[in-house]
Amino acid sequence: MSNSSVPQKLSEELLEMILQTEDLIDSLYPTTPNTEFDWTDLDETASLFDDLPEDELSNQAEQFFGDLHQRWQTIDAQNVEAFFIKKYTSLLPSEWLETLLERAKCLLLSEPMESLERLIICVKPLLASWSDEDLQVFARPFVWSMRGFQDLKEITWEERSQIDKGRLTMAIAQEILIQLENQAVRE
Repeated sequence: MSNSSVPQKLSEELLEMILQTEDLIDSLYPTTPNTEFDWTDLDETASLFDDLPEDELSNQAEQFFGDLHQRWQTIDAQNVEAFFIKKYTSLLPSEWLETLLERAKCLLLSEPMESLERLIICVKPLLASWSDEDLQVFARPFVWSMRGFQDLKEITWEERSQIDKGRLTMAIAQEILIQLENQAVRE
């Protein structure tokens, strides 16, 4: 068998295996009593890769998992942004939300800093009229988990007081920072 036909044969066999997965799933479904899986079929499919030299198989596997990891990171980052935009679009102006998302991403890539400082830096451009002391006082409960911001009433942004806008902005910023940090740890 020539080297060019081996990948094509593997692709065809892999496609055939994928199309037959419904039978595999049915045979392993836990609510179906008295079903057993024939492991010899699985052992036979494992031999598909025996025709490839070990170094080629290793290189292709490394490339595959590298590509998969890169695509997973892109999808994850897009999902986080989409999640927050969907969740808070009715509570916070979209420009503010986009600013929080961008600043949070930049802060997580910068040098490590305390959570309080990071939250203040994240919201500072949006709450520019607030003093540093005021920002610290309002940020502490969110960073130190003394209390969360539970009062997310469905009122318009314009109807909110300046203090309410600041609290809401900090609560959302802290949630974004935590979520992006957790995502970075998983990667």
